[in-house]
Amino acid sequence: METLGSPTDLDSYAAGSHNCLSIPFDDLLKNGFVVKQTDIRGARSINTAFQLVAVLMQIQSLSQFGIGNVAC
Repeated sequence: METLGSPTDLDSYAAGSHNCLSIPFDDLLKNGFVVKQTDIRGARSINTAFQLVAVLMQIQSLSQFGIGNVAC
């Protein structure tokens, strides 16, 4: 599932930046993801899912507003 975010974000979408509303949580929580050189497995419990959502929001925030390219 690909989400483009709101129309106000479309100018930055082509450049690869977007807001946190366009994170494909369903796919990332089901299949896992890679951050730098670390494999993160998909969530197997609700507790793990909430922890991964917090990590994904932090990664997106750092990528968008802070430390350059941290994204998956």
